[in-house]
Amino acid sequence: MDKNTQNNLVIKAGKGDQNAIGELFKLYWRAARAAAFGVTGNIELAEDAASEAFYTAITNIEDLLDTGKFGPWLYTIVIRSAKHIKNSKSSNNAVIQGKFFENIASGDISDLEKGEIAFLLRQAVGDLQDILREAISLYYFEGYNIEQISDFLDIPIGTVKRRLHDGRNVLRESAQKILKGKKPMNNKRQQTLILLNDFLEKGGDSDDFRKVMRQAMTLRPVPYELLRKIFSKHSPIAKKLTDPEERKKYELRAHKAMEIFSKIPQKVTDLNHPVGKAVIAIKSALPEFKERTVDTNALAENIIKLHTAGEVNSSLGLPPGFAEGIPGSFISFSRGLFLEKEDGSLCTMYELDQQNDEVSIRENGLISEALHLIWLRTETIELHSVEELLRDLCDKVVPNLKFNFSPYTEPRFCSGLRMRFDGIAVPAATGGVHFLWPGLPDGVSVASVVLYLEAWAFAQSGQHIELERLEPFLKKIRSDG
Repeated sequence: MDKNTQNNLVIKAGKGDQNAIGELFKLYWRAARAAAFGVTGNIELAEDAASEAFYTAITNIEDLLDTGKFGPWLYTIVIRSAKHIKNSKSSNNAVIQGKFFENIASGDISDLEKGEIAFLLRQAVGDLQDILREAISLYYFEGYNIEQISDFLDIPIGTVKRRLHDGRNVLRESAQKILKGKKPMNNKRQQTLILLNDFLEKGGDSDDFRKVMRQAMTLRPVPYELLRKIFSKHSPIAKKLTDPEERKKYELRAHKAMEIFSKIPQKVTDLNHPVGKAVIAIKSALPEFKERTVDTNALAENIIKLHTAGEVNSSLGLPPGFAEGIPGSFISFSRGLFLEKEDGSLCTMYELDQQNDEVSIRENGLISEALHLIWLRTETIELHSVEELLRDLCDKVVPNLKFNFSPYTEPRFCSGLRMRFDGIAVPAATGGVHFLWPGLPDGVSVASVVLYLEAWAFAQSGQHIELERLEPFLKKIRSDG
C-alpha cells in the first residue's frame, strides 16, 4: 500500500470511518502483536497488549500530527502497553506462535537445537485435534483474524475463541515438555508408522496395500520416503513389473495415459463454448500468470520410476525458475479427478481417504477440465492470500455471484481451501500453500490452485456442463489402438 493511501486511511479513521479503522487494523495487527510478544514472551498477553494499544491509538488518533508516522507511533504505544501488562500479570506460561518458534529458548542454545525445537513444536501443532489445529493454523499461521475464521468455518466467534484457547493450552504443555527434553508423542502416528514399516518388511495382498496407503496419506506430514519404498517393493503394479513383458506394456500405457489426460479438448479452446469462454475470462483476469505446458513424457517416466525403483524427480513438472527459487506465476491446462458418492456429492481421492468411504474409482470416477495456477514467492505465502486471489478472480469473472470457502486437506498442502459457487455441485477450486518439496531452495514459498472449469462455465452462462466419466479414459489407455 502506498503512503498516500495509508495517510488517507489515518485521516478517515480520525473522523470515525469504521472501514478505514478496519484497514489499519488489518495492516498493523500482526506487527503490533509481534512487537508485544517481544516484550511479554507470552502470546496471550501480547494479544491483550496489542488490542489495548490499538484502542488507545484509534481513540487518540487526532493527536498524531504526521499521518505518515502511524506505524512508529503505534509501535511506541504497543511497547508501553506490553510493558504495563507484563508488569501487572504473570507471563510464565508462554505459548509459542508460528513466527516465533525459533526464539522460544533463551540462553546458550545452538541453531541446530533451535531448529529441532521449532520442528517439534510444528509437529505438535500437526498432532492437535482436527478442530483445534484448524483454528490454530488459520489464526497463527495463515493471517486470519477471529471474525474471518468465524466466517470461514461458519461457526460462532465464541467457538473460535474457545478452540484457540484450548489449542493454546495443549501447545503450552507440549512446549514445556520439549524444553524439558520430553518430546510429545503422537500415539496414532507412531502406530501407523510401525504398521507401514511392518508392511515394508513383510508385505501383504492388494487389499492390505490399499489399506496401509490410505492410512499413510492421512498422516501429516506424509512419510513420502517410506511410501516410495513400499511402492517399489510391494505395490501390485511393482510386483507385475518384475516381468519384462509386463514392464514394457506398463511403460506404453503410462505414456499413453499422460498423452490422453494432457490432450486439451476442443471445448476448452472453443470461444463459443461456455467452457472456452470461461477459460478466456479467467486468463484475462490473471495477466500476471504466464502460460506453460508440462512435459508429459517426463512425467510418465517419473511414474515408471516410482513403481520400479521407488524414485521420483521432484523437480519434474515445476515451472521454469522454481528450482532456482526465482519468483513467478504460471497457468496451465490440467484435469481433476472427483469421486461421486451415493448421495450425489463429489469428493477428491484424499477426502475419500479421510472419510474411509468405499467408492469404486472405475465406476464413480469423474474427470473435470481444469486450469492449474502455481506461484512461487520469496516471502511467506499465507492461505489468506490464496483466498484473496480467488475472491478477486470471482469479482472479475463472475461478479455478484455468491460463493463460499471451506478448509481442504491434501498431503501436499500444509494448509488448503475449497471454494464453491452457491447452487453448483462441482467445486470451483481447491488449493493452498504447499509443504516444500525436495529440490526447492530455502526461503521460498509455493502455492497452487486448481480451477474446475465446469463450475466456472456454469457460473458464467447458467448452462450445466456434465463432467466426463473416468471409465472411457481407462478403456482408451488399455486399448491397443
